[in-house]
Amino acid sequence: MDIEKFKLRNNKATYYKVKKDLSVMYIEPSFVYEMIYFDNTDLLEKELKDVFIEKDKKIKRISHLDKDVIEDRLFRSLVNKDKYHTLELANEMYLRDKKNLFDILYKLSLISSDENKLIKTYLFELMDIKYGYNPYILKNLIVYFIKSTNSYIDFNDKKSLEFFESNVTNLYKLIYEKQNSRVEKYNLQKLDLKANKKMTEVKEYIYICLNKMK
Repeated sequence: MDIEKFKLRNNKATYYKVKKDLSVMYIEPSFVYEMIYFDNTDLLEKELKDVFIEKDKKIKRISHLDKDVIEDRLFRSLVNKDKYHTLELANEMYLRDKKNLFDILYKLSLISSDENKLIKTYLFELMDIKYGYNPYILKNLIVYFIKSTNSYIDFNDKKSLEFFESNVTNLYKLIYEKQNSRVEKYNLQKLDLKANKKMTEVKEYIYICLNKMK
């Protein structure tokens, strides 16, 4: 399948909604590119029903900034969900130091209580290996980071930690276990995951595909 066909049709308008009764509805990320990667036309069509068509906008280079400055600003922009600068910073970091970009994305993903950040980051890495540099695939990941809610695992609160460990999907658990070296590298507490959360159809399919890749 031609990835370029979907470069403007891969993001959802939002990834959470706060209702009038103050309940929060969390919306699953778009897995358009991932379904192209795993070659599932049926699920791709389902994913396309929930995305909107964007205007094409060139990502500006910021090559005048030092790499250390970009790294620092990118980290803060992702944490602060800065919709104006994050993509340019991530794109520049990718082009200058891709390894550092992945470190930043994985660090924030591994402490996030939103399992989708780690899932999307890992799948982005797989697609990057296959397709190489593609600013639209990078944009899809960054948009999810800045449009989804920011919530983090409280490693110091035992009850909160146990709740998170018991409420993840098998897909998250599988990907998390692939990141043992990063957990150690970043000096993070290792999670004891139970994987009791039901997976969506798309996640179930990705889980099956990743298991076959072992």
